[in-house]
Amino acid sequence: MNVSFFLAAGGRSTLYVSGGSLGRIARADLESGEVQESADLGGAPRGIAFSSEGRHLAVALTDSDVVALLDPLRLEVETTIPVGVEPAGLAF
Repeated sequence: MNVSFFLAAGGRSTLYVSGGSLGRIARADLESGEVQESADLGGAPRGIAFSSEGRHLAVALTDSDVVALLDPLRLEVETTIPVGVEPAGLAF
């Protein structure tokens, strides 16, 4: 199985990881090494990045052709934005 992981830093001690073909995203505490929250997003989440104001975590869902904007604490999708075929990377 070939699995790609994508990362985004959320402050000094928080790391967000999207699991590509696993369809999941997770928030981990770097100090404890524990996963604090995870969610099944489906759609092969790839690139992840924080919005410029830090209020949303954007996730490219390759299989769904959208970018999902998530609440970074709850990892719940607040909205999706259609972006075309197989989005993979993000930058703000």
